[in-house]
Amino acid sequence: MCKTLILMATYNGEKYIDAQLESIAKQNQKPNYILIRDDGSTDKTYEKIAKFTQQNADIKIDLVKNKTNLGWRENFQKLMRDASNYDVDYVFFSDQDDFWHPEKIREQVEIMESNHRINLLSSNFEIKKISKNATIPRKYTGGIVDGKPLNEDFTLTNGKVRKVKWDDIRGHFVMNAFVMCARKDFIDNVVNKFYIGSPAVAHDKMLTALAGTTHSYFVYDKILVDWLRHDDNTSSGGTKFDSLSEIDDYYSRQQTYYDTLKKYTEFLLQKEKNDRK
Repeated sequence: MCKTLILMATYNGEKYIDAQLESIAKQNQKPNYILIRDDGSTDKTYEKIAKFTQQNADIKIDLVKNKTNLGWRENFQKLMRDASNYDVDYVFFSDQDDFWHPEKIREQVEIMESNHRINLLSSNFEIKKISKNATIPRKYTGGIVDGKPLNEDFTLTNGKVRKVKWDDIRGHFVMNAFVMCARKDFIDNVVNKFYIGSPAVAHDKMLTALAGTTHSYFVYDKILVDWLRHDDNTSSGGTKFDSLSEIDDYYSRQQTYYDTLKKYTEFLLQKEKNDRK
């Protein structure tokens, strides 16, 4: 059976971490490893994870506490580098405050095992507000809210698997990392070569861009994660605009970024190929 690793970043998530970890423990294909980097929590997050580790001896759980607060971007970047030390086939990404459906790991692994063109596979997700002042992000491609798609152009609920085209990515095809499954060798041989330096770009955007550049990003049109929105979410409710010109400028900058990254990645991949000759 294929081996899997979950990368989880935590910080002051004591209110939500138990439910997230429990949803992982109840997967009908349990992960082989979970690597957690706690970013200096001052609440009971670390202690709750330690207790979960003791109660779930069938899963190898490695818990690291950062010496200084890195912020979630750098924390996930370090987690992806740490993943190189694990002998696994697939890597999943987890926040501290979501809920995974029981079939998430099994179904995403089965799809990737049956199609070796896929290096990165996203599922869909449902957004659930669990506090009064929680925001609903509006910039994401997928997502179901109150039974309706977040964006009408992308319903993503038909259970099919399809390739994500580069034009979709340039058009701001955005998925959160918690719905993603990546091949381990893609993390080692592509992502960790280019996702270097200060991580000004979020890991989910970087994964999307690199998989898109290598024509290996696919999406599975089924909800496998509940994205719980609450007052403590580290992600915002989405970029806010005051005018149409601001919207045009924002998307223009996004397209420029992805186009530049695509050219740079293609250049480095070709250089590496030439060096092997």
